[in-house]
Amino acid sequence: MTIQVVAIALASVSLNGRKNIDVDIKEGSTLLSLLETIGISVSQPYVYSVNGSIALSENLSKIPLSDNDLVEIIPIVGGG
Repeated sequence: MTIQVVAIALASVSLNGRKNIDVDIKEGSTLLSLLETIGISVSQPYVYSVNGSIALSENLSKIPLSDNDLVEIIPIVGGG
């Protein structure tokens, strides 16, 4: 199955030199396994979205992915 991954406003994350890629993963994969496949460290301060719904960090291994899902990786930015 194919998942579209988009890195939003991430200067430090490159997905094979691009900001969006299609990733082929096996049936039954979770959001955590996808992130591990593309080399994203879950210890970094990112917010993850699957088809527009925010995925809580503690649930990454419990969120199943389906063919043609859209996963967005968004940095947490502080400011003042």
